[in-house]
Amino acid sequence: MADESISPILVDPGQSSPLDIKKRKKSRSKSVIDKQALLRALQDGTATFIRQEGYRSKVWSGICRISVDDTIVDNYVVCQSCQKLLAYGQGTTSNLQKHIEICDGDNNKPTKGIFLARDSKRRKTIASKPLFNKSQASSKRNKSLSDIKFSTSLFASKADIRKSLTNASIDFLLADSVPFSTICGEGFIRFSQTLVNEAIGHGKFDVSSYLPDERSINEALSELYITLMSQVKLLCNESESYAISVEKWKDDSSNNFICMMLHMANKSFNVRTVNLHTFSAQDVTSAVILDEIKTTLENFKLLTTNGIYLISSDSTLIPKIPHVKSLNSYLHVINIIINNTIGKITLLDDIINQSVAVINSLKKNKHQSKFYGILKQYNPSDSSTLWAMLQSLINSFDEVVLAAKELSYNQSDGITPVWLFCTNRTKEELMEVVDTFNPLNEAIELIKDEKRSTLHFIWPIYLSLTDSYSNQVMNDSELQVDIRQELLLQLQHHFTIQTMHKIAAFLNPLTKDTPWLDGGQRKALYDNVLDLMRQIEDQGSSDVKPSLEQEQSNGNDIELNKIKVNQQTYTGFGGLNLAKYFFGQNLKQSKSVDEELQEYMETPKPVAVNDLQYDVMKYWNSCTSCPTLRKVARNVFTIPASSTSCDRFFDKFDRFSDTLDLDSDHGRNELCKRLYVSYNYSIGKSKALP
Repeated sequence: MADESISPILVDPGQSSPLDIKKRKKSRSKSVIDKQALLRALQDGTATFIRQEGYRSKVWSGICRISVDDTIVDNYVVCQSCQKLLAYGQGTTSNLQKHIEICDGDNNKPTKGIFLARDSKRRKTIASKPLFNKSQASSKRNKSLSDIKFSTSLFASKADIRKSLTNASIDFLLADSVPFSTICGEGFIRFSQTLVNEAIGHGKFDVSSYLPDERSINEALSELYITLMSQVKLLCNESESYAISVEKWKDDSSNNFICMMLHMANKSFNVRTVNLHTFSAQDVTSAVILDEIKTTLENFKLLTTNGIYLISSDSTLIPKIPHVKSLNSYLHVINIIINNTIGKITLLDDIINQSVAVINSLKKNKHQSKFYGILKQYNPSDSSTLWAMLQSLINSFDEVVLAAKELSYNQSDGITPVWLFCTNRTKEELMEVVDTFNPLNEAIELIKDEKRSTLHFIWPIYLSLTDSYSNQVMNDSELQVDIRQELLLQLQHHFTIQTMHKIAAFLNPLTKDTPWLDGGQRKALYDNVLDLMRQIEDQGSSDVKPSLEQEQSNGNDIELNKIKVNQQTYTGFGGLNLAKYFFGQNLKQSKSVDEELQEYMETPKPVAVNDLQYDVMKYWNSCTSCPTLRKVARNVFTIPASSTSCDRFFDKFDRFSDTLDLDSDHGRNELCKRLYVSYNYSIGKSKALP
C-alpha cells in the first residue's frame, strides 16, 4: 500500500474509522507558502485542491484548501465557486465569509474531483483533481497566467498588476480630470487600502507598493501619446472635410502655449474635433511659431490643393503660405467689441469695476460665505461672464449692498470701489446695462455652441445686431443711448463679413433667398457658389452612391443589355451610348452645377419651429439630389464660427500641471502631452468618426 503521506486523503467510511481520519489529518503538515511559488505549483499541476465538509461553519461549504507536495498551504484558500485565491490565516474566516456574501457564483457548486460517501456528522476531507495533471504541465509551462482558470488579477505578477493599475490610474485621471498628484496623495492611498481591505477581508495587500508613481504614469502617457498621434493621422486621412482653429494661450506665469484643433467631417456630416498639436511657445519668435504650425500641417498632410481654412483671433498665427486661408474667430470679435465699449464709456467702466470689486471682497470674506455660490465673477476674456456677473448682483442686490457696507465700515482705506458701489449704484442701473447688452449675449451663446455648425449664423447675426443698435428706443436712459451708439461703431469696425460667411448663410435653406441683398450682390454670391461647385466637379468626386434598388436592377439587366448592344451594332446604329444599355434604360443623366443650384433654389423652405435651432447638417446629409452642392455644404459647415475649442482645451491646465515645473521646457512639454492625451482620449475607444 502506498504511503498515505504522499497521496491525497480520500475518505471511505468502509475502510477508515473516524480516529484514523483524525490521525491522518494531524500527520499532514502545514506551512506558509510564497505566492509566486504557489503560482508555479498551479501552473505545473502539482497543487491539489481539498474540500472540507462537516464543519459547523458554513464558510467551508464553499471554500477549498490547497495542498502542494502533500503540504497544506496555511495562508491561502480557494473559492470553489468563482475560483479566486483568498488570503487565510490563524483560523480566521471573517474575510472568507465576506467574500462568500459578495461572490456572484454558486457556493454550493462542487469542484471537479471524485467524491465518496458523505457523513454530515463527521468532518471529511475530500481531494479534488488538480488544475492540470503532470502530463499536461509541459504544454502549459510556457503559457501566460491568463490561461489558468482562476482570476488573472489575483494570479498576475506584481509587475503585471502595476501595469494594470497604471493604465487604470491614467483612465481615472483623464476621465474625471483630477490633478495628477491625486494618485500619490496619502488620502487616496488610505482610501484605496480601506477599499481593498473591505473587498478581500484582510490587510496584507499593501496598496502603496502597487500604485504607480509619477514616473510610471508619465511613461505610460508617452506611449499613449504616440498611439493617439497615429490615430489622429488616420482620422485625417479618412475625413472628407476639415478646418483648423489655432490660438495662443498664456498662463499666470506668462508661459505661452499654442493650441491647434482639427475639425473634421465625414460623408454623413458627422463632425468631430480633436487636438491636432499643442506646443510651448516660451521665448520664441513669431517666425518659429509659424514654422511649427506649417510643419504640423505638412506632417498630417493637410496642405492640399483644395486649401484649408484656419480660424484664429490672432492673424500672426496664420502662415502666409499657399492653400491656407484665414477666417476670424467671431466669439473673440464680440469680446473685443464689448471690452472696447466698456473702455470708451466712463460710467459703464465704473459700474463694471465696482461690481467686480464688490464680488471679490465678499468672496474673500469668510463671514460672507453665503455669497460664494451665488455671485458670479467676470472674466474679460469671456464676455458671456459679464451678464452672469451683473445678473447675480441684480438677483441679490439688497443683500449684497448690506454686506458690502458692513465690509466698508470695517475698512480704513477711505473711499473704495466697494463703498462707491454701495452709494452710487442702483439695481435699475444694472438692469439697463444687462438689457442693452442682451442682443450680444444671445449672439455669444449662439456662436459658442460646438455641437452643431454655426458658421451660417455669422452674417444674419451681424445684420440683426446692426439693426438692434441702429434703432433708438424712446425710454432709453442716457447711459443706454451711449452704449448703443458705441456698440454700433464697434460692430461696423470689427465685425467683418467674409465671403465664406455669405456662402454659409446661402447654404442654410432657411436664409437661402438672402432678402437683404440686391440683385447684383445676389448674382455675385451665386457665382461664388458656382465656382466652388466647379472645383469639386473637376475633381470628379461625389458623396452620393446609387441606391441599392438601382444597383440591383442595373446588375440584372447587364446580360440582356449586352445582347441589345450587339443587335444594335449590326443594325448600323452610330454613336451608341453604351453606358445607357449596360447600366439600364432608366439611368438618369447627371445634372450640371447650374441645374443643381437652380433645383436647390426652387426647393421649398423647410418648416422649422425655431430657426436658430434648425439642424442644417441634417438637412444636407439627407439631400442627395444635389451631390456637388452637398459636398460644398459639407466643406463649408465643417468650418467653426469661432475658436472656442482652443480656449476650452486649457480648462484642465491647473489640474494637470500640479506636479510639473513649468519653468522648465520638460515641464511645459509634459503638460502639453497631458492635455493632448486628455482631449483625444476618446479616440482610443472609437477610432472612426461617429
